[in-house]
Amino acid sequence: MPKEKMLFSTNGLSSVRSSKLRSFTIQDWNTFNGNHYRLIGLFSKTDEFEFGIFDTVEEAKEYLNNIHSIIEGGK
Repeated sequence: MPKEKMLFSTNGLSSVRSSKLRSFTIQDWNTFNGNHYRLIGLFSKTDEFEFGIFDTVEEAKEYLNNIHSIIEGGK
């Protein structure tokens, strides 16, 4: 049986089992400090896990690629 993979938020203060997530998405996230990008993992249509908020879409994509490497066994 494969070992369960844990995925952590950018601040390291929360985590989620990779097997619980169905999909990932990067969303535009407008704040008082300007436009940012929010990386979330979806459990269902209404439940989600926030990995973090990034300054650029490229940073969010890099973090998402790291998540995929962990899930696929690269890390």
